[in-house]
Amino acid sequence: MPDNAQELLMTDSPSQFKKRSYCTKRNALRGVGYIVLLAILVIVSGALTYVITDRVDRHKYRHHTTTIKGCSDNTTMSMESTYYGQTQIAENTLSFSVVFHVLQQMVFADGNNLIQGNMFICASSTGAKACGPFNCTNSFAYDTRDCSISFRIGDCVSQIEDECTGVNIESVEYNPHLMLVQLALKSHDTKSSVVGLVKDKSQHMKCPKANSL
Repeated sequence: MPDNAQELLMTDSPSQFKKRSYCTKRNALRGVGYIVLLAILVIVSGALTYVITDRVDRHKYRHHTTTIKGCSDNTTMSMESTYYGQTQIAENTLSFSVVFHVLQQMVFADGNNLIQGNMFICASSTGAKACGPFNCTNSFAYDTRDCSISFRIGDCVSQIEDECTGVNIESVEYNPHLMLVQLALKSHDTKSSVVGLVKDKSQHMKCPKANSL
């Protein structure tokens, strides 16, 4: 028998085995702890992102608190589609065409989205005062939780309001029940009205490139 046979046949002593078993359990518990800590960090990060984004949106955009409740996947507002409508103001017929173009979106844990992008508003007037169409770029944020729209009107629209249409856009709202984009307008003589825009593939207006005036 070789001189080291006895050494080869020997296994760990009871004390060594207990020590090695203890180390294995400790490493396993440490691994579980890291996983739990990582999960907590992900949850906290998601919550902070939501709060910060919500505050930023309300600060950056003109937020209109919708009076229309309810929003579901099959009635949510369509992106990249044209919404068109007309309204009569005094002796003029005002036409509006609105397209929501997506630049970025954030998906929350509950499956809802916060969509941000450009809102192109094309407007024209016919009748006593004919002008347009003019097409302007504006910013918007759309929350699929409640179909609410926050927006920021650009200088181009403000110029059109003064020189062409004679009305200010007070709010932009989506009605999920009627599937309409609603523009609340206020004329210079303080009269208010609401025009409903329907999703329409027809080219009612030959809108020029955005921000051309």
